[in-house]
Amino acid sequence: MLALVSYASYAYAPAVYVALGRLIRERRQILGLDQAGLATHLSLGQQAVSRWELGHSRPRRAMLADLARVLAVEVETLVDAGDYRPTVPVVRRPVRPLTRSLPLEELPEERFEDLLAELMAVMYPHGHVSRFGGRGHKQYGIDLLITDDSANLATGQCKRHLQFGPAAVRNAIEAVTIAAPANYLFLSRLCATPAARTEAGKHAGWELWDGEDISRYIRGIQPLERAVRIVDTYFPGHREPFLGVPSPGPWLLPEEHFDNARSTIFNHEWALAGRQEEFDRLLNAAFQPEASLAFLVGAGGVGKTRLLKALADAAPAGTQVRILPGDGQVTATDFELLAHQGELTVVIDDAHELTQITNVVAGIWRRNRDAKVVLATRPYGLRMLLEGLARGGLLPEPHTVVELGDLDIDDAASLARDALGDAAPEAFVQRLAGLTTDSPLATVVGGVLIKTGRLDPGALEQDDKVRLHIMRGFRDALMKDPLADDLPTRSSVIDAIAALQPFRTNETTARESLSAIVGKPYDELHKHLRSLENAGVLRRRGQSLRIVPDLLGDVILTDAAFDNSSTVSTGYLARIEPLVSGHSAENVFVNVSRVDWQVRNMRQDAPNLADSLWTAFQLRMESADLIGRRELAGLLAKVAYFQPERALHMTRWLIEKPTDHLADEHSAWEPYIAKDYRTVLQALPPALKLASLTLTTLPEALSQLWRLAQKDDRPLNPNPEHPLRALRELAPIFAQRIAPQFSGCQAYS
Repeated sequence: MLALVSYASYAYAPAVYVALGRLIRERRQILGLDQAGLATHLSLGQQAVSRWELGHSRPRRAMLADLARVLAVEVETLVDAGDYRPTVPVVRRPVRPLTRSLPLEELPEERFEDLLAELMAVMYPHGHVSRFGGRGHKQYGIDLLITDDSANLATGQCKRHLQFGPAAVRNAIEAVTIAAPANYLFLSRLCATPAARTEAGKHAGWELWDGEDISRYIRGIQPLERAVRIVDTYFPGHREPFLGVPSPGPWLLPEEHFDNARSTIFNHEWALAGRQEEFDRLLNAAFQPEASLAFLVGAGGVGKTRLLKALADAAPAGTQVRILPGDGQVTATDFELLAHQGELTVVIDDAHELTQITNVVAGIWRRNRDAKVVLATRPYGLRMLLEGLARGGLLPEPHTVVELGDLDIDDAASLARDALGDAAPEAFVQRLAGLTTDSPLATVVGGVLIKTGRLDPGALEQDDKVRLHIMRGFRDALMKDPLADDLPTRSSVIDAIAALQPFRTNETTARESLSAIVGKPYDELHKHLRSLENAGVLRRRGQSLRIVPDLLGDVILTDAAFDNSSTVSTGYLARIEPLVSGHSAENVFVNVSRVDWQVRNMRQDAPNLADSLWTAFQLRMESADLIGRRELAGLLAKVAYFQPERALHMTRWLIEKPTDHLADEHSAWEPYIAKDYRTVLQALPPALKLASLTLTTLPEALSQLWRLAQKDDRPLNPNPEHPLRALRELAPIFAQRIAPQFSGCQAYS
């Protein structure tokens, strides 16, 4: 574990120029330069550039003009990113301290008491805090009572008065008839008078807190995340001016992530059937004394999220559990919101979707060296996570891998019986259980829909389509809003979101894409997004919206694109492809490639739903210049697992069709760009590794990697995506699966 902490300290602790390092790295990569190439232009060693990009140091001020010229940016951009001191004349930055106190006097009476109850829960973490009645009740002089095992720990009085002098203090204290070793008199007014404090000091066991005292205590709460949540709850809009925190951070409390209140059909309160062994293994890994890393692996609908909720519910007293969704955006300052000491378990849900997973895990361990990390992933993401963490020195041995398989028939029947209700015929129970052992989600949703009359039990007679029928019934039940006056538009919006997700509501191109697909202005569509979010169909994470559960999103997109009865494409994807732009175009490409893979795994006679998108992608690739090809090569890595043959076709084309062409918008960078096509080729190994995971595509992927390796003279250690390193990783797979079938292989001679 010391090695992991050492790596985390190296990666984060000295990184004081993060913004400048990120800017230099991004501009260098866009221009197709490696670190050595940029160093050569500046007559420096590669190590200097490496330290800049890590944020450990920054260029001298006198060098910024040359660096700006090479990177094709303004000098002022580098000055701002590097936080350089201004040149003479020196202009001091204005002093803008954080606000001194919170406006407690503006809180209504009950919310003021709620706030103080939360603060006393922080002050007495092992006690139970309760409001001691309200107006109209005999309160014995107190508003709050903290107890532990029937013993009183403290009392609290909450006074909202503009004036509260010594006589009022004396009367309030004398009115208390409930004994406790500690007693607090909380005032909403900003500053208590000296006479009031003097009077409170005459009474043993009493403390007087005014608005400044309360505000000061809130500012000092650790972890900072807890203070953020309190301020956001009671004083919206005051987080940044009072705490200096511009955003609430990506770490969610379990009750925020596992939101059950909106849908009676889909929630995470159903019995955890047949998962006791897996649960025990995960529990041991997630709450052991020392730092640990565990992986929870399972396909969509198999119950990963339900198991994670059970894990969070079983957290020992005093252990903080935080959830990071796979589409969460993590910055360096976000780690400060995590507990620096004490027991901390961080669960990363859908970890396969999270970019820079190595940096995130390193940042967690830098913040809390004893933190436990649990990564939940689809099966295809496990290998990528293991390799990335191993390369970063962040894969401890031993680590825990918990894989969720099918339920046995008895466990599935127990779950089906709960969902269908006691009155359901046993034949229905056994039939539903037998068809859905691989998907507890389908078991529960199907049972509830049948019980409530929203799904025909005849659907259970169609073995190969039962899950599809269940998810369609789920979609229809969630979509039927009695207050919705435009169901066709509502349906069109959810179809489009299934293609565009994650849908970022703050991106102009995402809004324009949704509007173009549905054919209505975005301001008319926003109310449907809000309604779908309130119905529990969409889940918001910051500015991002997703369909939940994710299996439902795939079914919605499949239905929009594929006519299951005639096994032909509906033409939906061909229609929307030219209407989508920006990041949304990449999302559509990835989502459709995945859903096409799922459909063709279920139906051998299904058409290729992604044809139109891959045709458009190939045209983009063929017309792209040197820089554009490099960017598109990175996108290939996101779809290569689902479309390995197509990905290999494109990677071979990129290898065989080099170019040094620069489009007009990139021509200004020509003096600084490596024109030998190396950067495009060096971006291909990630896609090739993912495209190699089938028996039919492995030989071709190895062949292309070998061709790349012969042209790549970079050292292996500092370049984790070097084709030779990829070949080393894939060689055992080839030896086990492919080589025994051949007496020789000319492709590798």
